[in-house]
Amino acid sequence: MPLARFKINPLNACAPLRGSLVDAGKKGLDNLHIQSVDSCARMNKNPLTTILLAVLFISTIASIGLCYLCTRNARRLVEIQTQVATAQGRGAFIAALAKDVVDYSSKNPSIDPILEAAGIKAPKSAQTPAPKSTGK
Repeated sequence: MPLARFKINPLNACAPLRGSLVDAGKKGLDNLHIQSVDSCARMNKNPLTTILLAVLFISTIASIGLCYLCTRNARRLVEIQTQVATAQGRGAFIAALAKDVVDYSSKNPSIDPILEAAGIKAPKSAQTPAPKSTGK
């Protein structure tokens, strides 16, 4: 039986080099690496492999881009939520302050002109009831 000498290149398993002993006459599990050399040669010539690698590359780049956009938008959402919470807290504080000032104006009516000018309290002329009209 003739012996073929091959050495497997660690950088490229599909490129055999001279060096190790392989029995070319054996079939089956003993020569699987020789069959893989044949399949590697077919894989390099197959345009489907190139197309699949291009699709994989594009998919990877798209995944990285979408991950970046998702992360950036999540950060922006947190910032906006913080601003909204701050504005709602200030609004609640101002509403509570206005209610307290209106309650204080019932004890001390001298503050009413300031409240009327600020639009917190309706003017006194609007509070007086309109004269009743007599109907026929």
